[in-house]
Amino acid sequence: IRRERSMPKTSILSVGDINADVLALLEKYPPVGGEGVARYAELRVGGSAVNTALALARLGFHSSVLSSAGDDPIGRFLLAKLAAEGVDVSLVQQNPSELTGIMFIAVTPDGERTIFGYRGANRLLDIPSPEALLEREFGWVHISGYTLMEDGPRRSVGTLLKAAHHKGVPVSLDMGMCVVEAAREAVMEMVPMVRMLLLNRSELLALTRATNITEGLNALFGAGARTVAVKLGDGGSLVTDVSSRELVKVPAFSVEVLDTTGAGDCFNAGLIAGTLWGLPLQSSALLGNALGGLACTVLGAGERVPTPSQVLELLQREEASTAWEPWREDFARLMEVLPLVSSEHEAESA
Repeated sequence: IRRERSMPKTSILSVGDINADVLALLEKYPPVGGEGVARYAELRVGGSAVNTALALARLGFHSSVLSSAGDDPIGRFLLAKLAAEGVDVSLVQQNPSELTGIMFIAVTPDGERTIFGYRGANRLLDIPSPEALLEREFGWVHISGYTLMEDGPRRSVGTLLKAAHHKGVPVSLDMGMCVVEAAREAVMEMVPMVRMLLLNRSELLALTRATNITEGLNALFGAGARTVAVKLGDGGSLVTDVSSRELVKVPAFSVEVLDTTGAGDCFNAGLIAGTLWGLPLQSSALLGNALGGLACTVLGAGERVPTPSQVLELLQREEASTAWEPWREDFARLMEVLPLVSSEHEAESA
């Protein structure tokens, strides 16, 4: 880590869905044909790639989003919200033939969320000139797997991935079970071009057709994977890379869970940020766990993704616990970087 008065500002492009999230708190999920009346509801900015882009913006990066929205009031509302949060939305396509994506997210008292909705204009994402796009000198490209569900966007994103790989721009790919089910072979073909693969245990096993995590990771490395992070929810995360093959279990932080929406997206941002700051893989994953944990303490993600100062407060609160004794060096690394990022974020927000 360079001891500077400010952190270097890498430009990061996040590619994926942009949605309006209707979040509703339910006492219990209704049976089929039943009714579930919410005790509280909100309309927020959503979409996996958008959540990650917002978190990266708060961590001090130049954060851009490449998505497809409808040319409608909801789409314009979302773009205004993102721009107000410091995210570059100049690459978001507005398509007059489709509605902006809308997701209904039912959150039960245990914090679990059930999502259903309509992806709308997200299905029409097109990248006509990936090479020209990369001339903007992005230092990292993050891809949400939902863009791989339909043939058209999958081809566009695949071409962008090849162009980034050829240019030496690192790419992270966040999975999704519906993506594995819709395009498993296409995803496996992309693995050698991906710098960082992000997925949960179920997605790992389904993608590799393995029976356990170790077998699945070996299959990914055999397919050309370089760095893999397995998200385990309240079990923390597992991280490893092809150079060491050492599987590191990174503990989760103890938080009061209100809603798990966006937790994995914020974990992604932490792992990407730590990597770009030059932190070791396990320190980056610890940052990801902190961001993901804090995301669970609020309703929805979007504009409520964690700030650097909130992460720093969490680390300072947990630092004295003997449970974190093996992680002292990682805590120290993060607590050296985060004050710099936090001061910059507060200055820009003022």
